[in-house]
Amino acid sequence: MENVRQMLNRPEVRNLNCIRDVKFPVNYSLQAVEMKPTEEDPGLVSLTIRIPGEVRVVHGSEDVFGAVKEAVKKHINAAEEAENEGLTIQEKQGAWVIQLEKGIFSKKQGVELLCQIMENVTKAGYDMLTSSRFSTTPGFELRTWILKKAATPIESPQVMALAFPAADKVCVVGAKEDNPANPVVQAAIEKVMKPSETGPKDIEEPDVKVTEPEKKEETKEAEEEEKEKEVAEEKKDEDKKENDNEEDKQEVEPDNKDEKSNDDIEPPVKVEEVANQDNKPQEGDNDAKADTEKESSDEKVNEFKLDMNQLNAENGKILRSKLLLEVLHQLFCRQWKLICSSHVPFGGDHEVMFFIQDTRILPGLGQDHFAMLEIEKPDMVRLYGLNEDMEGKIKTVMQEHWMPGLDSKDPEEVHEVKSYKLLEEPWNQSCVIKDGSGPMPRLVVSPQILVAKFLLAMNKAEMNVYESITLDVGKTDQKTLVIFRQSNVGYTQELTLKLAGVNRIGVLGGTEADIEAIRKCLQSRWPYPLTHDYKVEKEGNEEEFWQFKVKRYPWAVSYGNKHIDRAIETAQSLIQQHHEITFPPPQNMDAESGKSILVYLIKELSDLGWRVQFCGDISSQNVAQKRPPIPERPSDPVSLYFLK
Repeated sequence: MENVRQMLNRPEVRNLNCIRDVKFPVNYSLQAVEMKPTEEDPGLVSLTIRIPGEVRVVHGSEDVFGAVKEAVKKHINAAEEAENEGLTIQEKQGAWVIQLEKGIFSKKQGVELLCQIMENVTKAGYDMLTSSRFSTTPGFELRTWILKKAATPIESPQVMALAFPAADKVCVVGAKEDNPANPVVQAAIEKVMKPSETGPKDIEEPDVKVTEPEKKEETKEAEEEEKEKEVAEEKKDEDKKENDNEEDKQEVEPDNKDEKSNDDIEPPVKVEEVANQDNKPQEGDNDAKADTEKESSDEKVNEFKLDMNQLNAENGKILRSKLLLEVLHQLFCRQWKLICSSHVPFGGDHEVMFFIQDTRILPGLGQDHFAMLEIEKPDMVRLYGLNEDMEGKIKTVMQEHWMPGLDSKDPEEVHEVKSYKLLEEPWNQSCVIKDGSGPMPRLVVSPQILVAKFLLAMNKAEMNVYESITLDVGKTDQKTLVIFRQSNVGYTQELTLKLAGVNRIGVLGGTEADIEAIRKCLQSRWPYPLTHDYKVEKEGNEEEFWQFKVKRYPWAVSYGNKHIDRAIETAQSLIQQHHEITFPPPQNMDAESGKSILVYLIKELSDLGWRVQFCGDISSQNVAQKRPPIPERPSDPVSLYFLK
């Protein structure tokens, strides 16, 4: 923690009003407890990426950590010079931390590194189980992946990413020479974003009388076009003359050159090469220039422009979601499976999607039907590709399990997408109900119950979760896209774990055996006491559930003292323009212990027959802090949805 003391004592930080009165408590160093040792291998691994540049592995064996380390070294070309390149590795109590260059995940190279990490861990025999951001602290955790040992590993995996680095741009990152995404993205854009639907339309203009100013404007444009043609023809004639001169020079060369062998004949030297011969760069410079040109060429080939006239239209956001669904389906038909999405700075407001070439996908599966539910804050549910039977099931769930009801019985239909608006903003609920009964305020769980019922309803229509993506992350209209594909795996029960605040868990559904397994997991994996453990009875529109609370903060990044936490968050927000100033992460292992809880919760529930479907932030609010400089944070991290 000496590093944190030094950062807080820097003049540019100490002069801030929010920092002046902050002092470290005497017993500060005694407040950190290490992660508990494991008695058995859980079979799952937690891999977390953080900003400004960090990779953390929890419960990973040497093969997983070796795969991550190899990817990092390959990325920075530092296999023999790790120290010179700044590669710092720490190992402590079953967890590894690799420090990277600051700001790496704001660049395309950071996304390429993530693709390489996924390739390597897949080669090591692991599959992606689920992923999300399990922390409410702004400015630290970007994403956590939960990996599981694969029954049938992929032999030669390839991973690529799809991102929206700008509002009007789609970018493919990490693809090899034979890039399968380019034709798919291009075809999807042409299919979904048709000019005839919104934006500029290619239709015949009606006969309109042309006024004098318009005639003058047309005449002026015609003259300019004619001038441009003349200039182009003159340039073409000059190029032709230069070529003729070069041929004449070659004919005047001495005859003894003809006596030379073909191997001795030197190629003609261009004028530009002669002029720059004295300033010829070194071989390393040529390689760097070639790499730069190749990268520039790749960027040009792998980027696609979107029509902002259509996206900025009233229902333009629906077109973006339709485009994504079409791309996901067509890539799946080509054995490219979406394995996760991550909100990294390079991707702007939307999550970056990662695909792996999975040869285990049978060709016939590619023809399966895809559908999608879009949950948009604060109150919308949109249906993409659902037939009448599926739509009827989803509508019944909303009518039966959302007591305030629907704004209208009939949905609004735009671009073949049906939208339902729910009353009282179910996707914008605060963390707790202040007047709840019991030893602590009551959690709001009705939105999570509604989503769990959605999953069961889709399963009855033989559709199971494929993956989930979040668009407009952290905004008031944040969208969670839950994609489904055909499946004959049936479920009859749902269970949801709502991670609430910074240290609570609400358990919705399940049996006494499930509750007991969760309780033992919290007691065995969290090094601090369990402070609340009780059943919350049904009240009003809220169903009954079980609630746990622990001491300290498993769902936040904490330095061990709330005053220090607030001071650092405030300082970071005020000095963020100074990129060279960053606070080191806490030296305690609370964050690793929190990931250990998640790993063992998924393991124990899996042993009881539960299968995790997806993790998502469905209904949290952006909570404003009491001190204005401190950035907003989500009221809850995420909820984990299981079916059985």
